[in-house]
Amino acid sequence: MEKDQVNQVLNKLIQADLVRLIEGDTPSDTQIELVHNSLLYNWPTLVVWLEDEQLAKSQRLRLSADAEWWAVRGKDPSLLLRGILLEEALFYKDLNELEAEFVKVSEDEQEQVEKEKKITQQREHELMQALAQQSRKYIEDCTLLKKNLNRQVLITVVFAVLAVISATFVFMQHKKIEDQKHKIVKIKETNTKKLEEQKKINEACREFGHLTMNLPVIFGINTPSDLKSQQIRQLQIRLKDLNYLANSEEIDGHWGPVTQLAFLKATKNFNTVCK
Repeated sequence: MEKDQVNQVLNKLIQADLVRLIEGDTPSDTQIELVHNSLLYNWPTLVVWLEDEQLAKSQRLRLSADAEWWAVRGKDPSLLLRGILLEEALFYKDLNELEAEFVKVSEDEQEQVEKEKKITQQREHELMQALAQQSRKYIEDCTLLKKNLNRQVLITVVFAVLAVISATFVFMQHKKIEDQKHKIVKIKETNTKKLEEQKKINEACREFGHLTMNLPVIFGINTPSDLKSQQIRQLQIRLKDLNYLANSEEIDGHWGPVTQLAFLKATKNFNTVCK
């Protein structure tokens, strides 16, 4: 539905006193509120719209969280979007700089994977064609020799063909073994990477524990103000070390909005993995 059509329908609903506008600080913050809850029960299409909108918002928030976590983890390729999640992200037009980079890198990575997959399939196809052509040639040669050569020559040729087939079989077995070795190396690399990732997660969780450990002192009723200030200052230093406070932020020992916001962001991120 076009924007003009949406506005036309919305104006009619407002005139009928079925919905009302709640002005925000900016036009994008303006919200629409139902005047009568009966619309939810007597207008099934509206219910479907609301459910779709809620799902879209949830998916959009998930993309933002994934992009932020990707940045926090040093832009780890294993955290990139794939499959249907990437397809959905490509339709968003309101991406910020980090989200746009996250989606673009994910798209490039998937294209590279598809390209390598096609190259592998092409090589396998060419190998099978070459083997099939070689087999047909040997069969034709055997048929020709059977007609023109005596039994002894024919036996010799048969042994030669068997030798070629055996060599081909050995070659295929060797290739299979090499593939298995490659897979084993890949598995070892993956396990090593997982161990390193888990180590990083454990270290991050310990840092998160240090952050939350100071809260009872900060908010203690009988705690002296100079001790509170000292604990808040230590908390600010840890938040800066973890990149939740900018280097330009002052370590002043004051539990202000900037420190509170940084701590909430840290809590949100680490609660996901520190369970």
